[in-house]
Formats: sequence, structure tokens, C-alpha cells
Amino acid sequence: MFKFKQTPEDFIVREVSDEDTLKFISNPIPKNISHNLYSNEINRSNETNKYNEIDKYNETNKYNEPNQDIDKDNVQEGASAFGEYSYYKLIKKNCNTIDAITRIANHWNIYPKFINFAGTKDKNALTEQLISIKKGPKKGLFLDNIELKYLGQGNERINLGCLKGNEFEIIVESDNSPREMVKTINYFDDQRFGVNNDNHIIGKLLLQRKFNDVCKTLKLVVEANNYVGALRTINKRVLLLYLHAYQSYLWNETVKEFIKHEFIKGSDKYFEIEYALGELFIPEEMNTVQNHKIPLIGFGVETDNEVIRDILNALLVSEGISFSDFVIREMPEISCVGEDRNLLVDIENLKIEEMETEKKTFKTKLLKTLKNFKKIFSEQKPEIKEYKLSFFLNKGSYGTIVLKSLFG
Repeated sequence: MFKFKQTPEDFIVREVSDEDTLKFISNPIPKNISHNLYSNEINRSNETNKYNEIDKYNETNKYNEPNQDIDKDNVQEGASAFGEYSYYKLIKKNCNTIDAITRIANHWNIYPKFINFAGTKDKNALTEQLISIKKGPKKGLFLDNIELKYLGQGNERINLGCLKGNEFEIIVESDNSPREMVKTINYFDDQRFGVNNDNHIIGKLLLQRKFNDVCKTLKLVVEANNYVGALRTINKRVLLLYLHAYQSYLWNETVKEFIKHEFIKGSDKYFEIEYALGELFIPEEMNTVQNHKIPLIGFGVETDNEVIRDILNALLVSEGISFSDFVIREMPEISCVGEDRNLLVDIENLKIEEMETEKKTFKTKLLKTLKNFKKIFSEQKPEIKEYKLSFFLNKGSYGTIVLKSLFG
């Protein structure tokens, strides 16, 4: 048994930008940040005063003046003062990236489509990432569990996928010692499928053109049976999340069948990890597993691997879906192209440290003192240990899958 995400501060994710992105983004960090989301201890009265002061500042610096001068006292030297796009570091906890973007857009009266980011980050974590806002205010922002640090200006927006990967710092409690692994299977995990674990179901309904059912599920107001029109009132990014969730479910199912065919072959040399939609298979001898390109099903997808091709075709038949369904002519803006995804993910720069806790220290002293009760204590549950992990994963890979592989 193991636990993680006891608090957002126990699961920290820092986005690592790719080289192309770093070319057009300056690297200064604001000097006088008045609030720190990394701190668990927040003085609530001070917090309220800070937010009141910020609200007053925002009232006197309306967004309808996007070309105001940079506040040089708040930004280090080297920040570009020119360019159509404003760059920020977004630090958040207890909300996902889409929700954070929506709140920022509402606060500054900006269309959400003008706010761009490289990748979505989990809700139940403390995360850092870069965002760009077209003609955004040249200042920072605090909104409860959201903090924006203004970085500078430039002429390129941040696009989805423009990141190298993510660095993780995680606290885990477990009664098992971690496995020795340097790579694992690159599965999609729970975060992909939403709070109610039904994002993939909505995505499949979209592919099946059951727009009426989607509108009912999402409780949309439909006028004159115009279901497509109702769906278009939703941010396109949200609709794509549903479709990508279904693609992710199909990918996981494809990989499970591929692993059974190629690596397990009737032996019991594998273990299972749980996720929101069932079980996933991990070979015991991961060091011997070679990487393969597994298609993320969509239109235009191809593979030269006959085994994978047969698995894909059989899976689509069982789902009642065809490759052409991913071209949604009624809403071409959400059509989904296929692409390859690596079977394996390398766990780079992995460090695991067993932490000393007050609970452990007390129990150790108690066991030494009460030698006569050794038998009683030996019959109790295994000792829970606390570990601190840090590692890097390439973009699109899930830190929680690494944890489940190590401790599950």
C-alpha cells in the first residue's frame, strides 16, 4: 500500500521549457513577490489585505491599457519591453490549468483563447508553467491559489506541446520498498479522464456524432435543436480534452494487448497497477523491454508493425469506431489526427530518499524499550515509511504512473 498527494505541496511539478521556447522568452523573475504558494502557513488576515491591495491596483490599471510601460521595479534587468505577447510564470494549486486560465481570463476580462500554454497540469498538485497572453497586462496577479509572475514581452505565443518535459518532487508513504527501475510503460493515468472518470465517454459520443447526448451530459442549453451550436459555446480546448481522453483510453488498451502478446506470453512475470478505468500491466523485467512506437488512434494513423495493426483494428471493431470517425465534419475544429507515442518513458535523474519522521523515530525508540513485547509488535501491520522522490519525465508522461510502477 502506498499514498501520495496528501497535500498539493507533497506533489510539485515544474515545467521545463524546450530550447525554441526559451529563445523568445526572457528569463527574469519579478523581485518583490508578496505571496508564496509553496508555503503551507499563510496568515489569513495578511492574505486578505494583500488581495485587497491587489484588487485596488487592478482597478486603477485596467486591461484596456495593454501597452502601458513595464513596472521596472518589479522586473529584473533583461526583460524585453516590446512584443505582442506578455509572458508569465503560472504557479497554482488545487485547480487544473484550464480552470486557472478561465479565472485569469475572467479577472482581466480577456478571451480565454488569447491565453496560451504548453501543457495542462494536474489539479491536485503545486505546479509551475509558462503561459502567454496576447496583449496581456504587464504585471503580476494573485487569485487565491493562483499566482502569475510577469516575465516580459515577445512576438511569439506559447503553443501546446512547446515544452521539454516536467520535473517532479513528490512525497510518498508506503509499506513497500520502491522497485529498482529506470523506465516504465508510458501509460496515461487518471488525470486524463476527469474528476468523474467519464471524459473518454463524452469523447466517444462526440466521435459517434451523438451531439444530443453530449449536450445532455454537459447540461447545455440547446436552442432549435442546434446541438453543434450549443457545443460551440464551450471552449474548444475543453471539447478536445474529451476527445483526447478517448484517444488515451484506446492507447492504454492497445498497449495492454501488445504487452500481453509480446512480453508476458502466458508467464506470470508482470504486475498490475490500478487506474481509474481498470488495471494496467507492467513487465517485471522492464530493463529488457525495448521501445516501440504505439499509435495514438486518429485519422491518418499508420503503423508497419503487423501485431499492433491487428490490435488496433480489433479494438476499433469492438468499440464500434472507425479511423474516419476522427474527422468530425460537423465540427472540423475538433477533428483528431493520429500520432505515435513511445511505449516506454525514461525515469531521468531519479532520486529516492527515505525520510526520517517523528512517527518513525518514536516507534523505533518504543521497540527498543519494550523488548518483551516483540512478538506483539511483530504481528502488527508493516511499518509505513516516507520517501521523497525527484525525477524528470519527457512531455506527455505521467509522474503518477512512475509512482505506481515503483511502489504499486
